[in-house]
Amino acid sequence: MNDDIVLKIRRFNRFYLPVMNLYESSYLHSDYSMTESRVLYELYRRKECAADDIIRELRIDKGYMSRIIKRFEKEELLERERSKTDARSYKIRLTEKGKHMTKELTDKANQGIREAIRHVPKEEYVRLAEAMETIERILAAVPEDAQAGVRQ
Repeated sequence: MNDDIVLKIRRFNRFYLPVMNLYESSYLHSDYSMTESRVLYELYRRKECAADDIIRELRIDKGYMSRIIKRFEKEELLERERSKTDARSYKIRLTEKGKHMTKELTDKANQGIREAIRHVPKEEYVRLAEAMETIERILAAVPEDAQAGVRQ
């Protein structure tokens, strides 16, 4: 692979992350990190699941996920229930408080996107979204075990 391509991808990453405020230690000026917010979103989207489902989806460390779950339980954002089929496993789901928090974060994220692209000419919105879909489609075809380097 051409080093020029690698440098262009890295340059894009360096450009995109600050534009979307993704370097902030707290996501959207909340009490939660980007990863914690994403866990909330995944629970909101799935209604109920095993922690391992989210660990696989987000490719996060089991220990980190365990700490997130404990924090969210303490804050009454989620509840867990032992699986009826496997006593070693738990199902987790958001509480009403957790659903409300996730909705707030989602609304803030949507508003942040609107703000980030407010100066983009309207005729460019579609091209921007299509370019992002192209990136997603191309990288989705890359095997998961090969994607680790893409995130660095």
